[in-house]
Amino acid sequence: MKALFSVSAIISGFVIYYFISKSVSDFNPVNFGLGENTSVKTGTYNNDIVNTFPSIIDFNGLNSVSWSFKKYKKEKHEIALIIGASQIHAINRLNQGDKLTVEYLNELSVNKNIRYLQISSPNANFFDLFLLYKSSRDMGNIPDYLILPLVFDDLREFPVQEQLIQLVKDFDTTERLICAPVVKEIELEKNTIEKAKNKNAIQRNATLNTPQEILENNLLILLNDYLPGYKYRRNLSAKLEIFYSVSVTGVISNTVNLLNSETTQEKLRYPDIPTDLINWNKQALTSLVNLAQYDGCKIILYRQPIRPTEGEFYHNRKQYDSFFEDVKNEYQKNNQVKVADFENIVPQKYWGTTNLGEPDVFHFTSTGHSLLSTKIDSIIRTIPVSNALQ
Repeated sequence: MKALFSVSAIISGFVIYYFISKSVSDFNPVNFGLGENTSVKTGTYNNDIVNTFPSIIDFNGLNSVSWSFKKYKKEKHEIALIIGASQIHAINRLNQGDKLTVEYLNELSVNKNIRYLQISSPNANFFDLFLLYKSSRDMGNIPDYLILPLVFDDLREFPVQEQLIQLVKDFDTTERLICAPVVKEIELEKNTIEKAKNKNAIQRNATLNTPQEILENNLLILLNDYLPGYKYRRNLSAKLEIFYSVSVTGVISNTVNLLNSETTQEKLRYPDIPTDLINWNKQALTSLVNLAQYDGCKIILYRQPIRPTEGEFYHNRKQYDSFFEDVKNEYQKNNQVKVADFENIVPQKYWGTTNLGEPDVFHFTSTGHSLLSTKIDSIIRTIPVSNALQ
């Protein structure tokens, strides 16, 4: 009887595991991290892929954008490349027919000779933006225009994203001369990553080709092929981990809300960003602009749209404004660089909420993308087009 009970329990466990795993088969941690009702989107123009984002930031994704780049160049178009973080590849409350900024821009430019492409990565600091530009440069795709959204909150992100370091080729002579401090920083981080991987490789070699490794590999293959739901184990693990962290944080957040008479929007405030991190990012931005100028790009830097608030501003307002004022002052006499302020262009109703139910100050609806595209287009129209089709 006891044995029968044990067998029944095991079978029941397998059945429960199957249905739970199956329910998360399409779970994407990237989408979850963006916030409630916010999704990433692949942008197209006349069936050409015009952007690549986190889940396909690899050579497949870059190759798709590169293919469009080379096609448009062959057609004698000028190329405007947008490089940024999740705000430009995500849409809140995504509906059929909604578009990203890059898609709206291509529609706005239909009677002009400019085609827009985009490369982005979530929470990209300015070193990450530098590497995204280099990834395009490595493929021989140097744009005529470079458009950079400056996201203040991403200045707190540290260190450089490993996936982007692995994505690019070794630095060439020009990059080493123009961007020396940034190249040094990235190569130090790359060496740290490689040392860690070598250490792990040595540990794995201890069981290489042993009966233990052969048995483990064959068991994994059998489980993957014959145990329903096993292939979704990583999705399940990610969802459980996120559910736990969000639930705990949510309880704390809700408790604080009950003790605080202020509204959620009024109380939402992000920690100050250390000055050394801001300066660390500034040197990457300077190197990126210098390299793009060397490549002949016309550059647009813009202060990102941010959700309007009637309460306390989300960041240290003095620190926030000071950063953008420094950027403006640095490039105001540079004819190759335009600096724009788009902070207040997207009204309150076009923004979403986070997974904790707080206002999402970074991601907006398709209407927000349309408003942003109109502003960028208005700046582009002030820059002479060098090889417009007649």
